[in-house]
Order: sequence, then structure tokens, then C-alpha cells
Amino acid sequence: MSKKIFLILLMITMLTGCADATPIENLSVALILGLDLDEKNNLLVYMSSPVFSKEAKQKEEVFKVKPFSTRNSREKFDARVIGLTSGSKTQIFLLGKRLLKSENWFAYLDPFYRDPKNTVSSRIVAVDGPVSDIFIANLQINPVFPSI
Repeated sequence: MSKKIFLILLMITMLTGCADATPIENLSVALILGLDLDEKNNLLVYMSSPVFSKEAKQKEEVFKVKPFSTRNSREKFDARVIGLTSGSKTQIFLLGKRLLKSENWFAYLDPFYRDPKNTVSSRIVAVDGPVSDIFIANLQINPVFPSI
């Protein structure tokens, strides 16, 4: 009898991960995040995410928000993108020159690293100039996924 109960409990614990599944088409996965300050030292946050749709003409979306804090940037991105914003796959943080010149530049990254849903292994890259130059540049890139 105890073996049956053990097997039932084991099966129940394996199924718990399936309850909150979200289709990838309903997510906006932030692969690259950029932080910078404007001329008035207001925070600017940029996000680049791939588009997982065969009908989409562009395979990448770029968004810019002007939040009050880095924690507020998630709410602003959620209001602008289709679906939920996910920071769990962020590969690169781009930090602008103006932000790095401020004394407390690391405090801007603190909310990203305190959130357990975000990755802690992303690379931090210093940009010699404004981060907007990288995000707004219209480069010819290959699609994230090949067309079938």
C-alpha cells in the first residue's frame, strides 16, 4: 500500500510544473537590455526581443521606456509589448557611457539581479557613447529562426 501512495505522490509532484505553462508566442523575451541616462539624467531603458511568428516581417522588436526606476521599467514594458515580459533569458546588459559616469551605476542593475526570475549570468557590456545608437541602428541581421 505504501508503494502505491509513494508512486501517486511522485506522479503528482511531476505534474506541478505543467500548470503555469505559457506559450512562447505570448511572451516577449528580453535578450538584450540597455540602460542609459539622457541629458537631464533621466533613466532610459531599452529592450530587444525576438518575434516568434511566421507572419511577422521583422524578427526583432526594440522598445524604449523612460521609467522612474529600473523596477518600474518592467511595468512600462508590459504596457507596450504583446504578452508578458520575461527577463529570464537576458543575455546582455548594455550600459551607456553617461550611466557609467554616475557614481551609483551599479544600483541601477540591483533590481534585475534581485529578481529570482531573471538570469544572473548575463554579460555586462560598456558602450562608448549612447546605448540608443546600438538599439536604433537598422542593421541587416539574419532571422532568429530560419523560415520553414
